[in-house]
Amino acid sequence: MRWDWAGWGVGIMGAIVSGGAQGLLAFSIRIPWGKALTLFGGAVAISLGKYLNSHSEPDQLQAALDTASRESAKSVAQAGKAASAVQDAKDAAQEGHSEG
Repeated sequence: MRWDWAGWGVGIMGAIVSGGAQGLLAFSIRIPWGKALTLFGGAVAISLGKYLNSHSEPDQLQAALDTASRESAKSVAQAGKAASAVQDAKDAAQEGHSEG
């Protein structure tokens, strides 16, 4: 089964950047560096925690899409066979009707 590691990594990086952006506000209001770094780290941890709470492991979306694609192809092939059979039946009915 294939995992969406790239999407998961991008989500983690997005959470870190989002939390970091919130933490940068601490630097703009002239808080001492130690406290500002603590607020920055806390904001990153909260944002990352929220993301990992809902995405504790990479999604298996690609595997699901592959399965759906295969099943869709099977359905299309079956629909084509059914349409061909219907057309054959119509042709046979036309031939039988014109002979009578």
